[in-house]
Amino acid sequence: FWSQAQERIAALPGVAAVVLGDALPPTRVTMINNFNLEDKPTPVGQTEPATPWVAVTPKYFDVLGITVLEGRPFHALDNADAPPVVVVDQAWAQRFFPNESAVGKRFVAGGCTTCPLTTVVGVVTDVKYVGLDDPGSGTVYWAMEQGRKTFMYFLVRTAIDPVSVLASVRNAIRELDPTLPLSRVTTIDES
Repeated sequence: FWSQAQERIAALPGVAAVVLGDALPPTRVTMINNFNLEDKPTPVGQTEPATPWVAVTPKYFDVLGITVLEGRPFHALDNADAPPVVVVDQAWAQRFFPNESAVGKRFVAGGCTTCPLTTVVGVVTDVKYVGLDDPGSGTVYWAMEQGRKTFMYFLVRTAIDPVSVLASVRNAIRELDPTLPLSRVTTIDES
């Protein structure tokens, strides 16, 4: 569904690009997750660090104007069959690896002791997801194709007035599944 909807919306007149994400800046994050760093494990009896986690599709950073500072963004090969990878923001990298590169560092996600290690493949500029006054504890981005896909936002960049594209976006979703709701429609400036 998500792939078909993304393709249909991208083909609409006036749409320059479309991506998916399960959070929206500056205040809509759906998951805060803990993790345990391979190089700096959490001591027994202490709480693992936790930060916002945002599931995204490959062109998410381009569409939102987020700059890749080191490493790489996600690509189509980061799917369910590939080893788990993440991209972290600069605040996360500086918090956990202040004097070294975070690219290539690994951790176990969500307190799982039997899960494969997740590898950091890139570092991007900071984006606020838990409020503009958040001091920036860091964000972990993970490839949507490597995890859950039950709730997502369509982020649509337009070449024309975004409001004029709204009816076409609604129709594209309804053509795929007329029972699905399309809610919280807003421009990034209004969110």
